[in-house]
Amino acid sequence: MSPLAGFVRMLIVILVSAFLVLLVSGELGLSRDVPGALVRASLLTVVAAPFVYLWAVRGSAEPMAEASAGRLSRLQFRALLDAVAEGAVFVDEDGRITHVNRRAEEMFGFERTELVNQPVEVLVPERFREEHIKHREGYMSSPELVPLGIGRELVGRRRDGTEFPMELSLSPIETEDGPSVLALITDISERRRLEGAS
Repeated sequence: MSPLAGFVRMLIVILVSAFLVLLVSGELGLSRDVPGALVRASLLTVVAAPFVYLWAVRGSAEPMAEASAGRLSRLQFRALLDAVAEGAVFVDEDGRITHVNRRAEEMFGFERTELVNQPVEVLVPERFREEHIKHREGYMSSPELVPLGIGRELVGRRRDGTEFPMELSLSPIETEDGPSVLALITDISERRRLEGAS
């Protein structure tokens, strides 16, 4: 199989897998928004495409950090992150934020420079922080693609202290500095408001 065929095949697998995970999470009551699930699955595929391409064409899986810092310029990496409709937050194995996109800045009311190197719990209401640390440490010991929020509502905390309901999906990423996690965050305040009105 040619590298290009492998690349296309992997993108199809990512798209279908992401769509099925999002659709199944909808069947469990998280969201019944099939078009939204397809859009989110497509966005995950777009974010993954450059890294899958490097893996398929080069014949080996390189760490995402090396690909983003070494193969793509920082400007291209930033543009790729900012193209994602969801808030994107990269967290290292110690729970420190390493990268955020523009949407995450807007969602939480922080500037990038205020978030980088901060513990991710700065985005979590204080009453949930200890529990979040335990969940994060448990996740890092056995990372996998996980749509969080199933069975419980997740809450984000803005810089001004206000809170908002959110959906969160996690993707483990191996970097040259060790394991990291990409968190994609969706503010579902409007959806909750509409559900409350009906």
